[in-house]
Amino acid sequence: MVDARNIFTRITRKIYHFSPEQTRNLTSIFWLYRGKTDRFLGLVENYLQSTVDATKATNRPIEDFLQTYDDLVAWIDEVAEETAKTHDQMVADINSFNDSIIEKDSVWKASARDNAGLIAAASKLEPLAKNSSDLIKQIDQLSKLIEKQAKHGGKGREVNKIIKNLDIARKKAVEHLRQVHYIFNQAQWLQYRFPDAELRDVEGLVKLVDHAELADNDWSLTPGRYVGVAPEEEDENFDFEQTLRDIHLELANLNNEAAVLAAQIQKNFEELRI
Repeated sequence: MVDARNIFTRITRKIYHFSPEQTRNLTSIFWLYRGKTDRFLGLVENYLQSTVDATKATNRPIEDFLQTYDDLVAWIDEVAEETAKTHDQMVADINSFNDSIIEKDSVWKASARDNAGLIAAASKLEPLAKNSSDLIKQIDQLSKLIEKQAKHGGKGREVNKIIKNLDIARKKAVEHLRQVHYIFNQAQWLQYRFPDAELRDVEGLVKLVDHAELADNDWSLTPGRYVGVAPEEEDENFDFEQTLRDIHLELANLNNEAAVLAAQIQKNFEELRI
């Protein structure tokens, strides 16, 4: 019995769907049931390889963000001390992150592709996922600091345009960094629940049920009667602060559009002499 009620991606408060990764993870349970261990391990290997590839893909978006930051700084008389320190620390952490990518890539290439080797490799790659999450927080913090200063102390009409460019660059960098954490979590999801690459009972997810147990439950095929209740998991990919930030920006844009539309309507009324 497999209970997939707690495995989904929330789109809105009313709309849910299975991501491609969630679908593959559920399918891998049936691979284990049928003894296709090689396919299960192949999926784990694919996730770990994708983790390494995703970290390499963060380099360009991060560079673009830093370049846009420098473009904005050029329009500010003097960068605040807190902003400068945040920037310097982030640059140091980015350099360390890039060095770590090279190191972990070598470790991954040398890792065995059996279950023990993949578990060991995942342990070595885990810092990449953690560091990517830390960089997201630093990028968001630096953006807030420099945008606030630019809005209050920037000079020239180009400031607002560069602020928008910075936010675009920030979103791209954050999206790539978040992908590292997301893909690595898929490998962890599988390895944590099936550490021996063999099917086993997992509370709230899957349980092997024989005919005797089915008979005891009046032949009910409702998975929840057998697998139990899964412990509640926190959605690490949900960024509450960033969601509020996006809502705030969208609301500000809508207010600006409403003001322009109201002015146009008023002008039309005046022309009609109504």
